[in-house]
Amino acid sequence: MVSAPRASAKYSPSERTTARASVGTGFRVVNVFTEDHAALTGSRELVFAEELAPERSRSVTASVEHIVPFGGHPLTVSVDGFYTRFSNKIIPNYDRDPDLIVYENLDGFSVTRGVTVGLNQNFTTPPVSYNASFTLSDVYTDENGDREAVTYAPDFTGNLGLTYSVSSIRTTVEY
Repeated sequence: MVSAPRASAKYSPSERTTARASVGTGFRVVNVFTEDHAALTGSRELVFAEELAPERSRSVTASVEHIVPFGGHPLTVSVDGFYTRFSNKIIPNYDRDPDLIVYENLDGFSVTRGVTVGLNQNFTTPPVSYNASFTLSDVYTDENGDREAVTYAPDFTGNLGLTYSVSSIRTTVEY
């Protein structure tokens, strides 16, 4: 049996501000057939170059959430930071041979780190709410001192959600 210890803390210096932090470890066995859809296309042969070891991770997260009085419609502002370091990361290699997908454990480590800033606010007239967030990320592998960005891991992402409620017919419209 493998343990994955984790510790979390929460501190609220005022009614409007909350800070959280968490540290922990984890592990998982990757199932390439459910996680890597390229493996299911049938156009390439799958090769397991070695017996795959479980991925292991160590992570640290921290966040601060503050409610800003904004008339009768408080605005919630949040800032989250995250850092995870993976060992034994299982990475598919699509470039070795155009007819193969080769799976093996990374001989090094992989890092996912970044920061997210978010806004959330509800209004009563009109009955609209929104949430918006922006994330800056740095996702890379380091193999033998050679740092390389991870394919399909964007440097930044943004999200915007709008909700309009029509209480007379108990309906919400979301975008």
